[in-house]
Formats: sequence, structure tokens, C-alpha cells
Amino acid sequence: MSIRSVRRFVTWVTLRASRMNRLEISSRIALLGLTSVLVCSAALAFDSAAKTTRASTVAATEDIVNDSFQTARYDLVSEESLDRKYRLDPGAGIAAVHRARADSLVRVLNEASLLGDASDRATIESVLRDHTRYLAASNELYAAIDRGDRARELVLNRSVVSPVFERIRGAIEARADAHAAIANATLLELRETQGRSVVVTIVLSTLAVLSLGVFLAVLLTYQRRFKTIHQAKIDKLENAARNDNLTGLGNHRAYQEDFAREVARAQRYGETLTLALLDVDDFKVANDQNGHMHGDSVLIKLADLLGKLRREDRAYRIGGDEFAVILPHTSIDRATETMQRIGADVRLNPFGCTVSIGLATLTGAECGVVTLQAQADAAMYTGKRAGRNGVTVFDPSLADMWHLSPDRIHNLHELIAAGPVPVAFQPIWDVRECRVLAYEALARPDPKYGFNGPQEAFDLAERIGCAHELDAICRKGALAAAGEVPAGALLFINVSPQSLDHGRLDPHDFVKAVRAAGLTPQRVVIEITERSISRVGAVIDSAQALQKLGFRLALDDTGSGNSGLEMLSRLPLEFVKIDREVIVKALEDKNARGVLAGIVAIADSTGAYVIAEGIETREMLDFVCRLPAQVARNRGIHGVQGFLLRRPSEIFPLPNETKVIEALLKGASNDAPIIRAA
Repeated sequence: MSIRSVRRFVTWVTLRASRMNRLEISSRIALLGLTSVLVCSAALAFDSAAKTTRASTVAATEDIVNDSFQTARYDLVSEESLDRKYRLDPGAGIAAVHRARADSLVRVLNEASLLGDASDRATIESVLRDHTRYLAASNELYAAIDRGDRARELVLNRSVVSPVFERIRGAIEARADAHAAIANATLLELRETQGRSVVVTIVLSTLAVLSLGVFLAVLLTYQRRFKTIHQAKIDKLENAARNDNLTGLGNHRAYQEDFAREVARAQRYGETLTLALLDVDDFKVANDQNGHMHGDSVLIKLADLLGKLRREDRAYRIGGDEFAVILPHTSIDRATETMQRIGADVRLNPFGCTVSIGLATLTGAECGVVTLQAQADAAMYTGKRAGRNGVTVFDPSLADMWHLSPDRIHNLHELIAAGPVPVAFQPIWDVRECRVLAYEALARPDPKYGFNGPQEAFDLAERIGCAHELDAICRKGALAAAGEVPAGALLFINVSPQSLDHGRLDPHDFVKAVRAAGLTPQRVVIEITERSISRVGAVIDSAQALQKLGFRLALDDTGSGNSGLEMLSRLPLEFVKIDREVIVKALEDKNARGVLAGIVAIADSTGAYVIAEGIETREMLDFVCRLPAQVARNRGIHGVQGFLLRRPSEIFPLPNETKVIEALLKGASNDAPIIRAA
């Protein structure tokens, strides 16, 4: 090999080695750069993961503690709401629910104490002390209400219950707000960390796009998931304060805010706004009979139906079984159709309940929050009074219903809660045999409740939908004194058409109560007043069920309403009681005598025993005892009842008093002058 060849070989080897060194350096630099990218990426990932985990843990803990305080606030507000409800409608059921809410609040606060910090524990200890005082004051307040001690009730409410409630609520809300602020700050830190990670990752990824592509994709996927999860947490925190926990609908706070805003918008732009208020009929009865889980199920199903309305129609749960729907840009006719569909859907679904719905609409500048709310509320309660299970549209004739005195309503609820109403007995006399046929049990509410007799109490009860409750305690009072009714005499007991209309009087339970009072159904006559019958068919069905069990039926106040003829034609009545006003008018007026003759003739054709009510003068007694042939070509009137023949009394007539009235009846039957038709 020549020297030149050797030199060439050495030169080639040197160049080759030089190139290899450069490739090696480049490779090492690339490897170092890739390693650096990977190390930096790994460090960034670990740092981000550590911060994310730490922040997520903090946010989750704060979220749990905040939820605990929010739950405690809900339980506290529920306690306060139950206090108000007890003042309006005292009852053992409300007191039991109040105790359950109190126990729940204590349990939730103890759980929060385990997760919270020193400030939380100090606050919780203070709140529990105040809550113990609040419960003691509430129990004392309930006792004052039960005693009817209005002054003590007001003192307790103003000096202890309300101040302690506000202090507890302020402390709970302060801690809830503090934890919500920490959670929000943590979420903000997470967002900032996320932003920095994205920037650094993009810079590093440009140095090794191919090598880090998969890592970048994984990182971006993780970041998207992280953002989605924590955005959901943020949304949950934001919505928790406005949503009802059970139904998912807006709560009372959301309703108030949205309603005020929609009314303002309608005023500004001259738009139509309709408000619907819904109340589940007999929800308390269904709850008591089937349990609270069933009640919750009913509320959830109704909320699902309301959630399927138009996007612009917003539904809210504003109370225990009360809902509201705001319908912007909706006429009353369209709103009525929408709510009727809701009512029909409720009836078709296995809810076990119906709903009463009230509608009110105002347009443009006439809109007002208080006015619209009051009108819808009046319409809803009118619907309840008229039979429930329907849609009622407000009209001006309902205006007086807004102004029902809260004190009178409170007194009525106190009367119902007090239990059986005392009764007085008034005899019903057979004019032909001149003897006592029966005694009517007449409720006599204690004057301390402020009612001028039972009719006034029943008028108010019918207006607010609780006539059946008042009716029940009046029946109990009558049966409690039934053992004193003389043997051989019938007992007339008044039953409200509302009790029969909605099936609230169970026939078999009533038979048991009558037998427990020492009577048989055959000795009891159920009086149904013609004045307040709304759904004749339903009343007749319930009355026939009672009749099949042996009870006798009487139509009371015949001639005072529009349902008498239908009742007489469809129901085999044993007794027909003619209203006093019919008798008074018939004394002077030919046409009124024709009406009287018609009632007597129809009753006579059905075989019913006719009784004239309100006989207060000898002239009235003579008239009904000897109706002339021109007025009544039939057997005439069989029985009489009224102040002339003895006022209602808790004491039954003595034998000498009975003889005096018997003589009076004999004189009227034999000597009364005949009144000729004009």
C-alpha cells in the first residue's frame, strides 16, 4: 500500500470519526433535549397532579362542609317554618316533623364538626347551645299555643325564638359562605394552574412534537376532564342556593327573584304575564296514610311533569306541597289549557292525589308582584273550596277572599285543633202524635274563638277548604253526648257536603263510631244541607253508601239552594226539612206558598217525612199544622222544629215541659185557623 493510499485511508477514518462524533453529540444533545423535555414534562405533570390533587381534596372537603352547613340551614329554616305553621294550624304531626328537623340539624352539624376546622367547631358548639335554647323556647311556644295563650306566644316569639333563630342562621350562613369562598378560591387556583400547564406543555411539545404527541394528547384529555369535573362542581355550588333538593326545581328564593324580574320586564315592555299556583289536594292525608316516601314520590312526579313545559315557562317548588309556574307571554286561555293538561296528567298517573291550580294574568303596567300573587292564590283556594282537582281562573268577584283575616283563620284552626265541639240538642216534634220524634245535635263553638255560631265557622272553613275537618270534630262532639238521647228518639247529625263530596267520611269508620257511642245506624239521621252542595253526583254516591249501612238521610234547608230537586229525585230520602225562610214567605205570599206546596208534594210522592224548621211563632205553627187543600193536596207537614217548641239546650226537656209543648201542638192541630190562598 502506498503512502498516498495510507494517507487517504487515515483521512477517511478521521472524517468518519468526526462525523460520528458530531452525530453522537447531536444524538446526545437530542437525547438530552428529549430527556429534558420528558423530565420537564414529567416534573410539570407531577407538579400539576400534586396541586390538582391537593386543590381537589380541599375543594371537595370545603364542598362537603358547605353542603353540611347548607343542609343545616335548610333544617333550621324548616324548623322556623314549622313554628309558623304550628301557630296557624297546631297539631301533633307538625310538632313531630319539627323534632325530626331539629334532630337532623344536630346530626348534620356534628358531622360537619368532624370535617371542619377549629373555627367550624367553635361555631358549631355555639350554634348547638343556641339551638338547645331555641328548641326549649319553641316547645314553650307550642305549649302556649295549645293553651291559647296568645300573649305568651307573642312574647316568646319576639324575645327568644326569632332572635335566637336569626343568630343561629347568621352563624350557619357565615360558615357556609366562608367555605364556599375557599372552594371558589381553590377552583380559581386550579384554573390558573391549568392555564400555566397548557402554555408550558405547548412550548415543550414544539421541541419534540413526534415524541411528545401522545403525551400531549393524554395531557389535553386529562385537562378537559379536569375542567369538566370542576366546572360541574362550580355549577353545583352556584345552583345549590337556588334549587330545591328534592325535586330539582327552583326553590322559593329562585321563585321570588325570577318572579320579580319577570314582572318588571312585563311592566317595561307591556307584555302579558301569567302566574299559576298549584297545591296537591289532601297531601297531608296521603302523607300520613302512605308515609313520607310516598309523599316525596308524589312531589317528584309532579315536578317531572312541570319540568316538561316550554323552555320559557319556569316551575318552582315554593313550599311543602305548593308549586308555582311563571308563564311569560302567555294569555289566560293558553295558560288554562296548559294547566288543564297538567291536571289531566296527574290524574292519569298513579299519584294517588289531585292538584288544585289557580291562575291569574296581568298585562303591562298593571302588573304587580303582590297583586298577581294574591289573585292566583285566591283563585287556587276558590278551586279547593269548589271541589278541588281543577283549574280556577281569578275574577274580580274573588277579591274579598284575599282579605280573609289571618286572626280568624288562626282561630278556626285553633277550634279544629281543640277537638270535639260541644253540642246542644233541639227536639223535632211529630205534629200528629204530639210527641218528640228526634233530637238534632247542633254544634256550639266556644265564643272565645270569635264566631257568631257554627254557620259562620263553616262558611269560613268552606272558603279555605277545611270544612271536612270542622265537620269531623262536630260529629265527634255529637256522638260524645249521644248516650244522653232518650230511648226511642232518633238523633239528627249534620254532615257537611264537603265530607261526602270528597269521600272524607268513611262509612264503615262512622258505623264503628256510632256503635261506640251506644247507638245503632238505624237511630241516626244524617242531615245534608242543600246550601253548599257543589257536586251533587258525588254527594249522592257517598250518601247512598251510608244509607246501605242503615243510616237514614235527611235533606236540610230544602228550598234555600238549587240542588234540592235533584237530591229529591235521585236519592231515597227519609226526611225533608223545609228551610225557615220558605215558611216565612209562604205566610204572606201566594207564590211562596206554591213553592212550599211543590216541595211538600214532591216529598210526599217519595214517601219522605216532611219537617218544617224555624218555627218561632204560634202563627207559623198553626200555618204548617193546617195547610189548606188549595196549598197542599197531600198529607202535609209531619214534623216541626223551632224556638217556639224549645230552644237548643244541653239539657233534655223534663216531663212537665214536654206536656206543655204537647198541649200546644194539640191546640195547633185542632184549633188553628185555615189560611186561604190569596
